[in-house]
Amino acid sequence: MLTMLKAALFIKNKFEGIGLSPILEDSAYLQSFEIVDGINLTEDNSLLINGKSYKLMEDYYPLNISANAKIKGGIIRVGYGVKSSENHYDDYEYYLNDSEDKELKGKIFALELGVPPSLKDVKGVGDLEDIELKVKLAIEKGASAVIFIKSDKSISQPVLDKSKFVQPMSIPVIFADQQAYKTIMDSNNAIAELSVKFEKEIKNAYNVIGYLDNKAKYTIVIGAHYDHLGMGGPTSRYKGEPVIHPGADDNASGVSAMIELARKEKCSGFSGFNIIFIAFSGEEKGLLGSNYFVKSKAISLEKIDYMFNLDMVGRIDTVNGKLSILDVGTSP
Repeated sequence: MLTMLKAALFIKNKFEGIGLSPILEDSAYLQSFEIVDGINLTEDNSLLINGKSYKLMEDYYPLNISANAKIKGGIIRVGYGVKSSENHYDDYEYYLNDSEDKELKGKIFALELGVPPSLKDVKGVGDLEDIELKVKLAIEKGASAVIFIKSDKSISQPVLDKSKFVQPMSIPVIFADQQAYKTIMDSNNAIAELSVKFEKEIKNAYNVIGYLDNKAKYTIVIGAHYDHLGMGGPTSRYKGEPVIHPGADDNASGVSAMIELARKEKCSGFSGFNIIFIAFSGEEKGLLGSNYFVKSKAISLEKIDYMFNLDMVGRIDTVNGKLSILDVGTSP
């Protein structure tokens, strides 16, 4: 986060040097806000199956969608934990009788990753392997927790991304590797005790805002995000070991274009609109900086006529020589 502050101060100095004015309280260019910059696993994480303890991050690990909770209960294997009416397949069909609540409710569900072998070659079943959908269905069926396992070695393990916080499910969700998997598969009456505890990692982030006041009736916004992917993660198309992702394209290109536009507009004498130049932070984590700016009411939104967002402006269609300008769903 020190690197982000350094970048914010660099942009702030550029805005000041160009002659843009601050619009925030105390004549500030930096708009500070808190973001959840990831998660930490506390010492309260544990897994015991039939009294045997397993090692966190070696034998098992919680998934990002897991709730914080301590659970003890019997493990019940429910196949792949999927239901497909159109394909006449239901892993829960065996329990569809008067004893369903007794058999399933409050149990810890052990679910296989992937799709059932009988459905692998069927078109349109990709959603069935979605982990979140499996957990939602398990919750409907009364699961107190879910342990994902895998017998197919060709299937990739789910990822725990400590740099990302997501809205958790209502029950704990973990992945158990081979040793714990073997214990579950070898026992018909396995008992598990599991505890999941995440803590949010809160850090400060900064929007950088400069104002060109032309005393006009309306204001436009020219923005670009200056945060980037850091060491990669699930949102990166690169799937190897974590490695520095230089942000030259995404999005130093947009930020430098914004700064140059500020310089040119300041010198041009253009006075049709007031212009707010904003370098946003937290974009890669979910448009957090722009969301915070809008809700902060640093300027009345009724006065803003439109916005240009500059993101990866170094790309162009080299075949047809065309530049793409895209709107968003909220744009008339």
